[in-house]
Amino acid sequence: MIVKEFTTISGRTLEVDTSNEACQKFGFDASQRITDIHGNPGTVVGVTSPLRSKDSQLYLWVTLDKHNGRIIFSSDPAEQLRKC
Repeated sequence: MIVKEFTTISGRTLEVDTSNEACQKFGFDASQRITDIHGNPGTVVGVTSPLRSKDSQLYLWVTLDKHNGRIIFSSDPAEQLRKC
């Protein structure tokens, strides 16, 4: 596990596991270049634990180039993201 802090596009600070092992659970590598469903280029950042105590879902986080390093999560990476 490699944990780094990132800021979301809404301004929240999160600790994200940026290891390949964590990202590969979603079929991506850490730092892998991607495009979203709208063709916006970006980079895979990592994975967070559930965001709410009642939530058991892990989240894959990416930064799109247009977001200047701020991160967003993908609720369905297999459908929403494409490898470059």
